[in-house]
Amino acid sequence: MNRFKTSKYKNTTPKIPKKDGWISNVRGGSFSSQGNHIKSSCSLVAFNTDQAGGGMVGLSSLNAASDGKWTVTQISCHADLVTDLDFSPFDDYLLATCSADETVKLWRLCDPDQDQPSNAEVTLGPADGRLEIVLFHPSASGVLAVASAKGIQVWDVTRDAALTVLEQHADQLQGLAWKEDGSLLASSCKDKKLRLFDPRAQPSAVQTSLFCDHIQLAPQECRVRPPPHYHHIHSSAFNEPSRANPNKTQRDRPYNRPSVYSQHRQTPQTRSCADRNPCSRAQARSRPRH
Repeated sequence: MNRFKTSKYKNTTPKIPKKDGWISNVRGGSFSSQGNHIKSSCSLVAFNTDQAGGGMVGLSSLNAASDGKWTVTQISCHADLVTDLDFSPFDDYLLATCSADETVKLWRLCDPDQDQPSNAEVTLGPADGRLEIVLFHPSASGVLAVASAKGIQVWDVTRDAALTVLEQHADQLQGLAWKEDGSLLASSCKDKKLRLFDPRAQPSAVQTSLFCDHIQLAPQECRVRPPPHYHHIHSSAFNEPSRANPNKTQRDRPYNRPSVYSQHRQTPQTRSCADRNPCSRAQARSRPRH
């Protein structure tokens, strides 16, 4: 008996466009980092590449030119690997990048068919080692969060110093997400903990939740994202392959589902006890109805 329910989102598979709708001449990067390898605004797409040791960023417009083709260009951003990039929610042409060279840079971009800037508009030096994540504040222009291996700083790009330095994490920091109104900052860590910070109130976490304590998480497989729900956080993680049965796939294990956490509760939000235990769902379906 199949212990998994059919997803109500089964028809949301993306439709792959025809080749004449593909953006060609793209040389993407294959480096490992905790950040994003591609980001988009309403006007541009930015992605990291393998060229120059990963220190270059590729750019393309969202819409094709009159001849039906896309222009792809590249800019040299950092002296080392670009680990993450993010567009400002207030400016489609303002791109923030962070790098293994321990700097954050802001770029005032142009359309891909125009000459791109050779120098960054702003350069920040958090002095916290290799940087992994950069994330613009959703409601305050010019404010962004910067994460290193274990630390988080919040910066105003018009100042030469961080607005606040948050409490260090115990292990590798793997994800950041602002609350929709920007009042809270959530982080996920390799120590299996979700942390909520109020950067304006205190440097330590206002709430810490332990998740997936019953399995061994695989490295670099924990992420946190803000869903549309105002008081919830989505997290996802995958467990390591079974040593007893290395051919067992992630689909065969019931713990690779995303979890939804409320900022007011310490445990995952679930619909019923049957949702938490796949075996109980099978038992419930096998019971005779009266």
